[in-house]
Amino acid sequence: MSQATKWFDVDKEGLSKLLERQGKAHVIFELVQNAWDEDSKNVRVTLKTAGVRGRSILIVEDDNPEGFKDIRHAYTLFAESGKKNNSNKRGRFNLGEKLVLALCTEAEICTVGNTVRFKENGDREIVENDRESGSMFMATVKMTKSEREGCIEEFNSLLAQPGIDTYINGRILAPKDPVRTTNSILPTIAADEEGRIFETARKTDILIYNVGPDQKPYLYEMGIPVVEIDGKFSVDIHQKVPMNMNRDNVKPAYMRKVNTVVMNATYDLLDSDDVNDSWVKDATEHKDIDQGATIAFLDMKFGTNRAKFDPSDLEANKIATASDIRVIGGRALSKAQWENVNTHAPVQPTGQITPSPKAWSGAASCTKIPTEEWTDGMKNIRAFCVDFAARIMGVDVSVQFFNESQTSTIAAYGGRELTFNIGRLGYKWFNEPILSDVVDLVIHEFGHEYEPDHLSDKYYRALTGLSGKSTQLALDDPDFFQRYFG
Repeated sequence: MSQATKWFDVDKEGLSKLLERQGKAHVIFELVQNAWDEDSKNVRVTLKTAGVRGRSILIVEDDNPEGFKDIRHAYTLFAESGKKNNSNKRGRFNLGEKLVLALCTEAEICTVGNTVRFKENGDREIVENDRESGSMFMATVKMTKSEREGCIEEFNSLLAQPGIDTYINGRILAPKDPVRTTNSILPTIAADEEGRIFETARKTDILIYNVGPDQKPYLYEMGIPVVEIDGKFSVDIHQKVPMNMNRDNVKPAYMRKVNTVVMNATYDLLDSDDVNDSWVKDATEHKDIDQGATIAFLDMKFGTNRAKFDPSDLEANKIATASDIRVIGGRALSKAQWENVNTHAPVQPTGQITPSPKAWSGAASCTKIPTEEWTDGMKNIRAFCVDFAARIMGVDVSVQFFNESQTSTIAAYGGRELTFNIGRLGYKWFNEPILSDVVDLVIHEFGHEYEPDHLSDKYYRALTGLSGKSTQLALDDPDFFQRYFG
């Protein structure tokens, strides 16, 4: 003859061990949140010694006028809950009291009209009472003195709820003022008419709190800490937070969205030490980061005097650095961060801010000064340059003249052609030449025979080498410079 049994059995000891990992304070928070979700004005938590080693007495009492709507919910896991389809209520799986019961050796739940007693031998009984309002959970909990003291300390992390006075061992939970209050559309969970849970998104208030020096930042669900987070602030979401069944984690995408909301609301409260934190990276990569937050992030990370590395003008990057401009390399930000920067706060490349001196790009389109219009001074400087190049570089160069006053370029060298701009130098520079000025400019241009980058070591070595050869030339041929400069 077969014996009918229920589909499931729950191993109370096994569940107790799982809950130990989560932390006993967070399990007890389930009772507090249940009281907060009702029409309670006062919630009192008492946690004290049971007079027996390793045991504590836990009492959670509220003044909700109705008490439990269905006493079976005190001992039935996953029963249909009126809170399941309400995103503004904290509970969702009807777990609260049952989780705490797994930690108890005996317990009693007293509500309007009924008392449920959970005995140490595993039995349960329900008796009627004459209680007219409120509910009280009272139990002997497996909890040492150090665990009890730790739980009492963790109770201080709860955020007092408006209109509800919450007491911990007779001391009222003091309200905390948020540093920012904002709102946003965030994912949450709800239930349809048949009780099926689904994920949706709704606009909700978000309260942001400073964290004390010895405290950890938490993600809160309507005043209850649910997940320890990385960040500068604790964040209280005023609707159900979509968590796993263990209620100890959220999806990374959800946390990135929350971090973005926090960044948009608090960027003026951050400093340069904060911008390298992972939560800031999450926020600055998110599509919903706003312009103000993006600009503040760049200011704190790179300073206000900044430019983007320009691979097309390597010398411009060096000039910018020498000018105390922070040059931002391509890998300094992620691809998503660069996309947001380019949208909200574009950073100019160094080639636009500190462009390097270039060969006269307009030379090809400008008309050369005909040789018949050259002055004797121009002819003399041309002869000097041709001779000088042959003597110190061993190459043949050509020399041309243009008259272009709209460019800042005074001379250029490329393709072994030396170009002088009369429009910037003036005729006097040629007709009444000063030896040091001419040699200075010509050696500067001849350096580009070896290296185009003005700030490279190779260019520097080219200039010192040419200067040395020029000095040797003056020693070997004392009349060389005299012939051109008198």
